[in-house]
Amino acid sequence: MDTTANIFLDTEFSDLKNPDLISLGLVSEHGCSLYLEIADFDLARCSQFVRATVLPLLSGIMVPQAEAAGRIRDYLRLFGSRVHLWTDAPNYDAWLLSELIAGIRQEIPEIRVCVPEFRGEVARRVYALAIEDAYRNGLRRHHGLDDAKALCAGWSAAKRVSPRQIREAIEAARKSANTARDEGLLNGES
Repeated sequence: MDTTANIFLDTEFSDLKNPDLISLGLVSEHGCSLYLEIADFDLARCSQFVRATVLPLLSGIMVPQAEAAGRIRDYLRLFGSRVHLWTDAPNYDAWLLSELIAGIRQEIPEIRVCVPEFRGEVARRVYALAIEDAYRNGLRRHHGLDDAKALCAGWSAAKRVSPRQIREAIEAARKSANTARDEGLLNGES
């Protein structure tokens, strides 16, 4: 039976208006990862933010785009014929990946781009808190692989939230609201 793999993607790029790929991180829900820095990005196109925040995080071990595309192909093939590619910025991340692998697209498993969305406020909060915890525990913001790992951590945590936990949180919120309302009425507030 062929299963669908969940892979988390983050990219770093030159600027928002005319993005040029600088680095890319991929991590599976089981922790298998790939991190690439692209040798042939245009430094002149980098915004001040990217120069101050992203570039200092690069390792300096860079590969040309053609080699990066081949390594991505090999990585994705590890996961079978179907991949769900999770990203919180599909208009940039998925597009930049697509541009990079365009010449070898037919050699890569079927990819479906997904954006983390969760039912219920509890799951959304768990997702956001898990991402923040990942950064507090040493991951670096604006580093392709670390951001992909944080995204994976948030998704994994939110996925574990059960319907029972959501119902309990809703009930607790209702009780809290009722208590606050009742106390306000008892104290003569309107």
